[in-house]
Amino acid sequence: MTPLRTKLVRTSLFTLGTVGLAVVLVTVILQLRISRRNLTASWSQIERALESKGRLLVANQAVAMRAFVAGNGFVDVRQLIQQTIAHEDDLLYGAFVDRSGRTWAYADRSSPTADPGRNGAWQGMPPPPPHADEVTIRRVLFGGEEIAEFSAGITVDGQDAGVVRYGVSLAAMRKAHQQARSEVRRGLIESLMLIGSIGVFALGLGGFTMHRQAARITLPLAELSRAVQAISKGQSGIQVVIRSGDEIEVLGTYFNQMVQSLEASYAELALANQQLKQQMNDRLKMEIELRQAQKLEAVGRLAAGIAHEINTPMQFVNDSIHFVRGSMGDLQRLIQHYRDIIQALSRGGSAAEAARALSEAEEDADLPYLTQEIPGALDRSIEGLERVSTIVRSMKEFAHPGQAEIAAVDLNRAISTTLTIARNEYKYVADLETCFGDLPPVPCYEGEFNQAILNIVINAAHAVGDVVGNTGNKGCITVRTERDGDFALISIGDSGTGIPPAIRDRIFDPFFTTKEVGRGTGQGLPIARSVIVDKHKGQLTFESEVGKGTRFFIRLPLGLAVSADDDSRRREGSTDGKREPAHG
Repeated sequence: MTPLRTKLVRTSLFTLGTVGLAVVLVTVILQLRISRRNLTASWSQIERALESKGRLLVANQAVAMRAFVAGNGFVDVRQLIQQTIAHEDDLLYGAFVDRSGRTWAYADRSSPTADPGRNGAWQGMPPPPPHADEVTIRRVLFGGEEIAEFSAGITVDGQDAGVVRYGVSLAAMRKAHQQARSEVRRGLIESLMLIGSIGVFALGLGGFTMHRQAARITLPLAELSRAVQAISKGQSGIQVVIRSGDEIEVLGTYFNQMVQSLEASYAELALANQQLKQQMNDRLKMEIELRQAQKLEAVGRLAAGIAHEINTPMQFVNDSIHFVRGSMGDLQRLIQHYRDIIQALSRGGSAAEAARALSEAEEDADLPYLTQEIPGALDRSIEGLERVSTIVRSMKEFAHPGQAEIAAVDLNRAISTTLTIARNEYKYVADLETCFGDLPPVPCYEGEFNQAILNIVINAAHAVGDVVGNTGNKGCITVRTERDGDFALISIGDSGTGIPPAIRDRIFDPFFTTKEVGRGTGQGLPIARSVIVDKHKGQLTFESEVGKGTRFFIRLPLGLAVSADDDSRRREGSTDGKREPAHG
């Protein structure tokens, strides 16, 4: 991690460098513009000087040649041209040409006495411009070099005699211009070097100053950072001492006050946390006791029916035992007759008499009836005892406290246990049909799942009871289980009147019921939904048709992983279902 001081110094240097670079660029641009303007002015000045010199020269030559031309003194004209070229270093040639284009006098710097007809450069020159009294200037090529040609017309007695022409080299002008450019470039380089030196010095001075200033800022901040790290590690009593005399010192003061407030708040929070833990423990204990009480309440509400369920098989057992007990007296007397006959025969008694006596004893004891009825009585006793054992075992499992942790449960066995408990609620109004599919052990809270099934079954029994009334007819309750992909599907259907569309959105609302007082509390289906959806992350849906009945569908995930903390969000209530016109 890059220290703050380094970041500040880097930022400052970058800012100074950027500003310095901008200043240098602006200065360079301005200097370039000034230099260009100066070069342009210098070139214009040189051109104007050359033009003035050329105009003056040609004008004077035209005046001087007028007299020579009038007297046909072309030799004198050539001599004048030669003398002029010899005295002027930048003149390349001079000539006098008549209007027909004939050259009467010619001289150039390479051969002042040369014949103009032999000079190829001159022969390639363009014709002179039209006659004019004033001096004319044009740019032409002479020997492959661009030059300036000055010309002026000569008149004699009002007649055009010809044109005097002088070619002026531009090399001197270009040399002067190049020297001016060199001077400007040298001045620009010197200016840039000066500006660069000043920039480097300013950058170094600024960096040194910012480094010291950054140290004044970052050292107190570093102390604050160390204090914060110490607090994050759980240390207490941390205070910082900052004497910077600026906002950072004020920040340090506020930091010390904040630390003191945090320590006081932490102490209060620790106390409140301890109290909250105690309250949560108390609440968890109360919820466990409440769930157990609700189960016992359900058992108590069903106690009369369960007692009747136990009484019926016990009556079978009682009658069968009394019959067997009475039959045992006849059998004991018959056995005694057998013993007496055996003793008589052993003493030499008549076998015929013994057979007759034995037959009378069996007839008196009604032995065929006993041999036929006693096994049936014993079977009825065994069946009754097994029925009682099933009811007691179901009661024990249903009333047992629910496990704190989720566990794999045989749903078919759990549903069978619940149906046994609720049998007295539906046996008078509905026949029960079950179809248990092949399900793997499903992770769930068995006790709370049983509670949800019981609530739905009781509601189904009440819904069917509302249809059959006292007619003596019976409806039907069907319970099916099967595997549906990654879910275990439990469906509970009834032949009740169905749920009216107007209240279908409200059947899972707490305390909503259409049953009369004392028959329902409006908590059955809300508890079932809380257990299935909230506790087990499953689904609880239904289909209903008015006049035909309702079917509830429970889907539990086969790979459930539920936190026990979800238990605190469940709404507990009575096991008694609520009554809806279409369903219970």
